Amino acid sequence: MKMFRLNSFQARMIGWGILVGAIVMALNLIINLSSIDEQLERQLQARIHSIETAYQTVLVSPLAEHDYATLNDIAHTWQQTDELSYLVIFDTDNRTLVSIGVEPGAALPALDTAQANNRHVRFDIDSLGQVYGAVQYGISTTYLSSARDELILRNSVTALFGIFLFCILQIAISHHIVTPLLHLGKAAERIANGDYDIGLKETGLTELDHLSNHFSNMALSVSNKMSMLEWQAQHDALTQIYNRRAFENHAAELLADPSITDVTMLYIDLDQFKAINDSCGHAAGDELLTRIAHLLESRIENAFVARIGGDEFGAILTLDGTSFDVRKLAQDIIDDISRAHFIWDAQTYRIGASVGIASTTAIDTRSLKELMIAADTACFGAKEMGRNRIQVYLPNDEYFLQRREELRSVAQLDSALAEGRFVLYHQRLTLLSSDKPTHTEILLRVKNAEGKDEPPASFIHAAERYNLMPHIDRWVVEKTCQQIAQWQKEGREIPVERFGINVSGASLSDERFPDFVLAQIEASGVNPKQLCFEITESSAVSNLRPALHFIESVRRIGSTVALDDFGSGLSSFAYLKRFHADYLKVDGVFVNDIDSDLTNFSTVQAIVTLARAHQLHTVAEFVHSASILEVIRDLGVDYAQGFFLHRPEPLVTLGDAAPATPHLL
Repeated sequence: MKMFRLNSFQARMIGWGILVGAIVMALNLIINLSSIDEQLERQLQARIHSIETAYQTVLVSPLAEHDYATLNDIAHTWQQTDELSYLVIFDTDNRTLVSIGVEPGAALPALDTAQANNRHVRFDIDSLGQVYGAVQYGISTTYLSSARDELILRNSVTALFGIFLFCILQIAISHHIVTPLLHLGKAAERIANGDYDIGLKETGLTELDHLSNHFSNMALSVSNKMSMLEWQAQHDALTQIYNRRAFENHAAELLADPSITDVTMLYIDLDQFKAINDSCGHAAGDELLTRIAHLLESRIENAFVARIGGDEFGAILTLDGTSFDVRKLAQDIIDDISRAHFIWDAQTYRIGASVGIASTTAIDTRSLKELMIAADTACFGAKEMGRNRIQVYLPNDEYFLQRREELRSVAQLDSALAEGRFVLYHQRLTLLSSDKPTHTEILLRVKNAEGKDEPPASFIHAAERYNLMPHIDRWVVEKTCQQIAQWQKEGREIPVERFGINVSGASLSDERFPDFVLAQIEASGVNPKQLCFEITESSAVSNLRPALHFIESVRRIGSTVALDDFGSGLSSFAYLKRFHADYLKVDGVFVNDIDSDLTNFSTVQAIVTLARAHQLHTVAEFVHSASILEVIRDLGVDYAQGFFLHRPEPLVTLGDAAPATPHLL
């Protein structure tokens, strides 16, 4: 192989260098001496930018997939080049994933500084706005000093020659070098604009042709990577069907098209999936979801099908000018899923599906958010009404009107929690043996837009349905303890012995709730004996194990427990012994008309007898008349509570003055 070829870039540059190189370098020294360092710095920055571009392309997938083996292989391959002195790859928490050329954990040099002929650079690896990690490396800058000396030398020699030869050089460079480089620059601009079909032609210069080929290969590689990323951004990684983002984008496009009047959305939620996922494991759950996804794609051929999240799928159709029966399609989906027996570890499982349907013609909207809420609400209704069925969203239907009102209530409750618009109230309990109010129950109100205190009936149902009760219960516990502590700090005499705090079933099922209660008591310095936690019988039975744990936790520190609404469930008497309660609060339905209903009279009488046998105190709620008070006193009830004795009032007023003894019979 010959050392030089006449048509090679290297040979031509040597020939031009012999003739005119010295002149060009001398002129450059005179004219551009001050800009040499800037030019070299720009070259270095260009190299740094090209390295960053390459790393961004290759590292984003293994970082996103936590493929650390591939990261390590890539890093070792790149670090073997002479220009990199070290290479470190971090995750999003700045933990070192790969460290080459420097000890893991060792302090890295400061960025953008030159130390020992090295430049230290760091940048984030991101894609589509998502950061997956970062890279720091050191790149050798030794060649900069050598290049600077060479430039000065050549420019000094160039000064001996004339402008004439410089013009010749410019013509030669323009014809043989600049033009191909300009083509590369334009190709780079097209790549930056997303056009990867650059189509570079051969120049006749061997080196530039090699560079063009590598540039074209790089563009093809980037194009393939971008296509893969675009596909991944639109598809669910597990089922390979469209994901929620693609679903919402497609739906938004249809809704934005004024020529399409009927956009119909199906919201499909699998029934009994959680049971299979919990009993068979996540591998079985993943397999089942994949099968259901393929089933839906094959069944709904004329729709856009996507996995919205978890075990929920969606389909969107345009029905303009068609007689397509979307209800029949939904029923076919339910039937297909019901017939799709799932076999795992030699066991056969069956699942169902609830389908909610919403269309723009029914709810008169072009809002994606409103359409999805309507379809989701309809699906929720299908589940509430028995599962494995269809529910069409009808905006004027009483059920959906109630759901919309609940959603508004949830939004108001969220803002009330954030803005501190909840208010603690209380209602006293009177000890009938002394006719003195010795206990009080903490109640809750919320201030509406007009500043009026709304009763719990206006928001408790929505709070329970949408799982806001744990947040509300924690707020009540915290604020009650703080209020008692404030009175004690001010030296006020508190006119009651105990404060009753209601605990919802959702909080009972929260394993962290007992620790939260104990922490609030300890932080406030409140005597635990001042607190009585009220648990409804139904929530205690449905959350038996956590309820027993909670009761044991609070009674261990001296607090008491009351079983609220006792007698409302079928298992009241069977579970009584296990709960170790201190008080039984008789369900108000038995007290409300005890003075006129013999059955209720007998029921309360039995509860009082049972409570005495278990050495429990009894409380009668809903005492709203003197006659009811007389009856429960005769039955031997220990405490009475109701509007006849005390109407609820803000808790802050309790510490103002000792309450007056109510007028009792």
